[in-house]
This record gives sequence, structure tokens and C-alpha cells, in this order.
Amino acid sequence: MVSLAEARNLSEFGQDGKIGFFHREPLTFWTCNDYSGFFPRDWCIFNPFKRKFFLLPPQILLGLALPIILYYRSHFSLVERITSARFILPQILLSSIAFYLISHAVLFKLYLPQRYTEHSLRIVFAIAGGIALSMLIDKLLEWGAKKTIASGITIIIFLLLQVAMIYSYLPILYFNRTRSLLLTGLMVIQVLGLLYFVGRDRKKTLPAREVCLSRVFLTYIMLIVIAVSALLYPLSLKKYYFFPKVSYITGKEPELYQFLAKQPKDSLVASLSLEGDNIPSFALRPVFVHRDSLEPYNLLFYEKLRQRYIDLIEAQYSPDLTAVQNFIQKNNIRFWLLDRSAFSPDYPIDKVGLQSFGSVTSDAVERLQAGTPLVLSQLSKSCSVVESKNIILLDASCILDAKNPVR
Repeated sequence: MVSLAEARNLSEFGQDGKIGFFHREPLTFWTCNDYSGFFPRDWCIFNPFKRKFFLLPPQILLGLALPIILYYRSHFSLVERITSARFILPQILLSSIAFYLISHAVLFKLYLPQRYTEHSLRIVFAIAGGIALSMLIDKLLEWGAKKTIASGITIIIFLLLQVAMIYSYLPILYFNRTRSLLLTGLMVIQVLGLLYFVGRDRKKTLPAREVCLSRVFLTYIMLIVIAVSALLYPLSLKKYYFFPKVSYITGKEPELYQFLAKQPKDSLVASLSLEGDNIPSFALRPVFVHRDSLEPYNLLFYEKLRQRYIDLIEAQYSPDLTAVQNFIQKNNIRFWLLDRSAFSPDYPIDKVGLQSFGSVTSDAVERLQAGTPLVLSQLSKSCSVVESKNIILLDASCILDAKNPVR
């Protein structure tokens, strides 16, 4: 495993690198940064101040309300129904925090610190929020039997607050500072208001025959609004989160996959294209390099893979036919996948993960910008076996059979 000292010297671990572990802002490093931060990444999307402070998603406040409800357990009849949850949830939380801190202390022997908190926090707060909401709804039904002016006014206030919440949820949220603060402030006010009711004296409850029907009506309206706001909340995230976000990759080159799937199983494909990463999954054929594997946690493996990338970059942007043929023979390449724009002067090499290979990448960029005749560029038409508007697949045997050097 890579050591802390070694990681600090690798650009891949810098803020702008592939891993991005070492963030320049300490607060972001410990809170919302990928890999090193304490909180789940999606929680930090609710961030009105950009990388300086963060706000939790509003529904997480329900989870934070559970310990307070448990403290005032005498006012909530459902607390006695809780058995192991009051012990299991804190145990999960404490163990996650402990391993998060230990992981930071022994970087990177326990891999990445965020792995120990981001998933468990989602689970703990989802369960805690569900328990708290159930208790609050049960208490709200009890409050429906009270005929006090204060409780009636407060329920109306809560109804208005819930309507305001729906108003905040329904539009496509851009989560600017004002909207984020408003949404979180409404949730805080609701929690504080519910805690106010906790201290009410339950002995003031009137007999059922004297319950005001209007109070019962308002109570059930309140429950409906809570249910509607909870159901509509995911819709407000649809544009920002692409909800539901499952991180599936959609293959966009079916003809390429079908062609390669018919080739022998050991047909090795060389490619710097992002589409090359899809070949093992969609065509079930091996690739010479795979971008997702290019992570420097195991330096022995990483150096070998990095050298493969260097060799591939040199060959793809080489003006020497012999060098390209030697690369194909040495590595037993069967096909070569190219982006159709791979040889245009403005090809964004940095966007396909090649910016960290130093002089090899810069030499390739210089050749592209200078218009140097390159082997694969000249053979892309005569050796093509599959083409689309985005990619070109070359037959490596055709490249080997080429006789005339590129001029």
C-alpha cells in the first residue's frame, strides 16, 4: 500500500489529481472532500457557501431529533417500543467515527477514511429519522385531542411551515445560499416547535367527547402535508441528483460491442478512448489498459500500468511506423480503438485522464498542434473495421501489413 509520504509526492493525490485526497482547504478536507471527508458526498451538495461551510439535507434533522426525543421519553409513548435500536445505532456511529480517525492516523493502511463513515451515516440517519418521524406523528395524533388555544395556533403554524417546505421542494432546486438557508431554517423551526410541545403537560388533555372537531381536522391536514412533502421531496432532487442516481454506465456503441463479442476471447484491444473502458463489460473482451484501474494505492501495480499507458500514448501519437508495429507485436494487440477526434489539434487529452503523464503527453500535444503526420491517423481509413460518429476501430494486423512509412 502507498505510504503517506509517497502519496504526498504523487500528483494523483493532489486536489486536482485523479484521487484528489489532499485538499488545500483544511475544513473541506475534513468535512466534504471525497475520500478524506467525514460526511457522505451527497450531503455536501447542500452547500450554500461552496467549499467553506455545509448544511445537512433537511431530512437529516429528523435523525438529529431522535436523541432529544429519547431524552424526553416520558412524553412519547412509543419510546418504550424501541428495543435494540437505541443501542445498535450509537454503536454503529461510534465504531464508524473510531475507524475514520484511525484510518486517518495510519494512512493508507486502512484504505480511505471516508469509506468508514459515508455509508454508515446514511443508514443510521435514515433509520433514526424514520423512528423520530413515527414518534412525532404519533404525538401529533395525541395533540389532536387537546383543545388548547396554544396548541391550535401552533398546529396552524406548522401547517404553514409545511406548505412553505413544499413550495421550496417543488421547484427545480438550484440550492443557492438563500434557498438553502430558508429550507434548513424551516426544518429547524419545526423541530424546535415539536420540542416545545414535548414539555406540555399531558394532564391537560380533555376527554374525547369534548374534543374539537376542527382541531382533529387540522391535525389530519398536518399529517397529509407531512406525507405529501416527504413523497414530493425526491422529485425536487431529480435535476440536481439525476434522481434516482444509480451510477450506471450506458453503452453508446452497440455495433462496436457486437463486433468485438464475435472475436476470439483473447482479442486484446488497445485504446486511450473513454469508450475503451466499456469493452470488458459490454463486449467481454480484454483491454490493454483500463482507466478505472489507474489508481496508485498499490505502487508496484500502478507503475506497471502507468508504463503501459506511457507506451500506448507514445505509439498512438508516433510518426514512426516501425515503432507502432513493434508495440503491436510486443503486446499482442489485436484491435486499436480511437476516438474519431483523437488526432485533431484541439483533442482534449486532459479530459481522458492523460494529463498526469508528463513529457509523453506534452510531446503528443505538440505533434497534434504542429500537424505532424502520425501513423494511426494515416491508416485510420484503410485499416478501419468498425466506425461510428464517435469512434474508429482499427485492425492491428492491417497496421502490421502496412509497408510504406508515413510522410
